[in-house]
Amino acid sequence: MTIFHPTEVDARRRLWRLCAARLPALAALLLSLLPAAPAAQAGTSECYSIRNTDRRNFCLAQGRGETSNCYAIQDMDQRNFCLATVKSERSHCYAIRESDLKNQCLALTQRQSSGCYAIHEQDAKHACLARERGDTSYCYAVREQDGRNFCLASVKGERSYCYGIRSQDLKNQCLALTR
Repeated sequence: MTIFHPTEVDARRRLWRLCAARLPALAALLLSLLPAAPAAQAGTSECYSIRNTDRRNFCLAQGRGETSNCYAIQDMDQRNFCLATVKSERSHCYAIRESDLKNQCLALTQRQSSGCYAIHEQDAKHACLARERGDTSYCYAVREQDGRNFCLASVKGERSYCYGIRSQDLKNQCLALTR
């Protein structure tokens, strides 16, 4: 059994809280990387390996190009994002409360990189610009490694980057989108 010094335990707790606080930003970043219209080559078999139910339903909706799975997403902002991006219907973006996700949704449905500049979270902004401009140089500005690999895989359409992703759910989502 490993025993940690009290200050080390406090440092680990602070680090854990910091990581937990960044999860919504990472989720927004990853959602911003998904194509606005379902890719013809996207499969859905990898989607079933995703443990997170909302992320699995989003992956299935993107892969199939139909909104039925969007309605199974529990988080209302994510549901509206799914409905807007699967069918490129901008009206659902206005129902999203979280500002960065709303801006990503609008950028996706407008298909203009100018909307990416309204995104405050830097990693999400770079991922949005990479996707909208088709320029991988923006992916290299993404600080988080899994997000960077997801960005590169989605912009280049190369599955090899998916294998560098540590999160199993995110890796499966990446593999589903880059079929």
